[in-house]
Amino acid sequence: MKTLTPQLAEAFGERIGPTVGFLFRARERMQKLGFAHDDRLYQAVVAAQDAMYTLRIHLHYASVPTGTGQAPPKPPDPMPSSRNDPT
Repeated sequence: MKTLTPQLAEAFGERIGPTVGFLFRARERMQKLGFAHDDRLYQAVVAAQDAMYTLRIHLHYASVPTGTGQAPPKPPDPMPSSRNDPT
């Protein structure tokens, strides 16, 4: 299965960051202007902001080299057992 490298995930997240901020501010402005919660445009902005924010969070975790988005490091090889040693 292919996945983004941590460096690509970080670059992707940085690229969409301003858009996430724009949508957040647009949502706040619409709330201050009194848009109804059932207004289709308001709902579209809310859905877009929620989706982009979720994507940004997933990209953040994928960008952490030893963090949540990555496989855990391999454990060290166990010490040889003395029971298996013929000497």
